[in-house]
Amino acid sequence: MKNKNQKNIISFDNVTIKYPKSKENVLENISLDLQKGKMIAFIGPSGVGKTTLFKIIVRAIKPINGNVFLNNENIYNLSKNQW
Repeated sequence: MKNKNQKNIISFDNVTIKYPKSKENVLENISLDLQKGKMIAFIGPSGVGKTTLFKIIVRAIKPINGNVFLNNENIYNLSKNQW
């Protein structure tokens, strides 16, 4: 997903989420680039993972697999003040 010509502010790289009481993954192998200055919308029925994506971005939950980057830095390597 990395393209050096793009200004990605947030990137998901093969992110998988599973909640502790869930038998199945909520999100599986999600790769997504959010570019600075671009408008996006997350739409879909209840239960498809829209809120989960935002919980990942604000570090309320951590993926069981994959990485999330903010300005090409893994968000889990940044202090809360940097992020």
